[in-house]
Amino acid sequence: MAQSVFPLLAPRTRGQSIDDKPDEFRMLVDGEDTGVVLGGAALRVAVEFDGARGYEAIVSGLLDQGIPVPGVEFVSGLAEALAQVELVRLLDEPLPRPYRREVPSDLISLHPLRHQCVGCGRSCQGHLLGPLDDAYLERADRVHAEMVALFPELAQYAPIWEVEDESVKAFRHALTTRDDGTCIYLGDDNLCGVHKHLGADQKPIVCRLFPLTFVQAEDGVRVGTPLRCYTHHQSWRDGPEATPISLTGLAAREMPTFTARGLDPSHRGRVVLNPEADGDYAKALRAEEHLLGLLARPDAGVEILLTMIFEMAEGEPLRRPLPGLVHRSGFGQEIVRRLHNFSTKVREGAGGLLLGDELGGHTEQIRDMLDYIDTLEPRPFDGLSEGERAWAMHTIGEWVFLREWVHQPSFLAGVLLLVLGVIVSRWRGEDEAPDCPDDEVSDPFGFTMACWCRLTRIGTNIVYIVDAEDDFHALMRTLQGPG
Repeated sequence: MAQSVFPLLAPRTRGQSIDDKPDEFRMLVDGEDTGVVLGGAALRVAVEFDGARGYEAIVSGLLDQGIPVPGVEFVSGLAEALAQVELVRLLDEPLPRPYRREVPSDLISLHPLRHQCVGCGRSCQGHLLGPLDDAYLERADRVHAEMVALFPELAQYAPIWEVEDESVKAFRHALTTRDDGTCIYLGDDNLCGVHKHLGADQKPIVCRLFPLTFVQAEDGVRVGTPLRCYTHHQSWRDGPEATPISLTGLAAREMPTFTARGLDPSHRGRVVLNPEADGDYAKALRAEEHLLGLLARPDAGVEILLTMIFEMAEGEPLRRPLPGLVHRSGFGQEIVRRLHNFSTKVREGAGGLLLGDELGGHTEQIRDMLDYIDTLEPRPFDGLSEGERAWAMHTIGEWVFLREWVHQPSFLAGVLLLVLGVIVSRWRGEDEAPDCPDDEVSDPFGFTMACWCRLTRIGTNIVYIVDAEDDFHALMRTLQGPG
């Protein structure tokens, strides 16, 4: 079969299940019925048509995921049939890989969108579950009534919660939670009851998009998976490759308004298309591009990132080679001191939310990480395993690409905070999972990184580690040591 053909599924295409025919799917484009019906096996193959791989590579990729495929002839025949009805384009040249490329929904990604929900339920509890979109608010009463019919005990709850806390004014409405902080629709199996019994399209947009983030930047709409899911470290590399459509079921016109994250520090919600060459915006663009280039290097790690931070901040080379610094016994002293302060202040700010033995999900993970930090004593940093290094650089890349650093005091301070998160994650992984294979990421490492990324998005938490620009430079000088 000709390897020179690269099938590309039409943008904004998705399958919709047919009532009473659980293994048949009506093909929709932008929500409109195309008249084409595919079986489940054919649909699973069609979503792999990314324009970057030929038929044999698609078959190989599916087999590597443990998905049986009849053969190359089946894949090529399906692609050719869908091309006849204009649902697939047969390209003579592949789209560029590896990524930064446009995914089939006309969005830009840095890495392949890989995610596999393991049904842990951690992100469905312990925090505000919102904001809720207008369409969901309109159907919330009906959804709740249908769920009550299935689970009468839900009748004691209102379907939505009116958020009155002034500190979270962006959340006017959220899903109601039980006393233990879990979503009322989270089942005993840790799966979403609405998704399971009523269908994914009945969930709020915020739930359907998880764990994806969409950001409007000067080069288009960026999409990726910043570290929001606690178990993403288990599937980021080997999970099934997906698209925003296959992950969320949302057509492009159903997507919410994307967050605008320009780089202008004085107008963070503004995208500047033609920045002045010597302005702060252009400098931030160059810093972002430089860091993404460093992260793509096979030797990228904590030492290289710290070198970049120090040299960009000081405008001159380091006084001594950095690898010798991170291994010295006194390297961790200032880090641990700030981490202890961080843990104390976060607990104080949370009030009683992190107390007790009955915590679960998100809140339990936060408490466990802070408990570990409280036990830390100064120690050298002995480097990352290959699995940890790859995962950490992937995570930092997504964080930079999706401009999560707009929550930080500055670009460099934000990167430094992430590096500190990698260090404490390594220490915890080393202590709690010492036998983890070198090419894997342990749960203690992955959970700690997820907790760290969540907590350091909150401005009041950040200042417990780095407080203003002068303190940032003082921390860097301390980390470099005397001399």
